[in-house]
Amino acid sequence: MGDQTIRTSEIGTFHFCNRAWWYEKQGVASTNAPRLEYGTTWHQARGRRFVTAGRLQFAALSLIFVSLLIAILMRYLG
Repeated sequence: MGDQTIRTSEIGTFHFCNRAWWYEKQGVASTNAPRLEYGTTWHQARGRRFVTAGRLQFAALSLIFVSLLIAILMRYLG
């Protein structure tokens, strides 16, 4: 029966070109392998940058919060 799972990349492939999706399902190798590999590498790097940006944003907001807390404590205790 085979794998019945539909990946989001398959939906994207089908939306972009249903013939390319069909070829992929038939096991026909893409003639565009270098560009596909480049695209995969690019998306992985972009994903890592987004994760890093999220962590930096969290750290910045945490520092702002701690700074405000210290300023409030200094005003009322000092």
